[in-house]
Amino acid sequence: GPSDVAAAVRSVAEALQLAPGGADAVRAYLTLAGELDTAIGEEVTRRAQDDFVAARQADPSVGVNTLHTWCTLVRLIAQSELATEPTEAHWTRMRAIEEERMRRVRTRMAEKRGAGVAV
Repeated sequence: GPSDVAAAVRSVAEALQLAPGGADAVRAYLTLAGELDTAIGEEVTRRAQDDFVAARQADPSVGVNTLHTWCTLVRLIAQSELATEPTEAHWTRMRAIEEERMRRVRTRMAEKRGAGVAV
């Protein structure tokens, strides 16, 4: 609820050691970012399709959920910069972040298997 959001904003402001009034700036930013209508344009759509096809060719287990995740993440990255349309730079950053996340997941799964933990 609203009190949870207020507490989270205060917490962020304290963690960042914002100057007085800084919490208001955080609130304004969160409001703007949350209200943006972010749509993926033609250029990034083509890139998404190309990357998805390449990913499926490399790993047939890659499914439509992967594409959906990528599109959600690229929109969130654009929104975090208050952009209404993701750019190639947003897409490239999202893919790098997602590759790193997947590398950590694979490493963690391998460590669990090595420790005899069922995954």
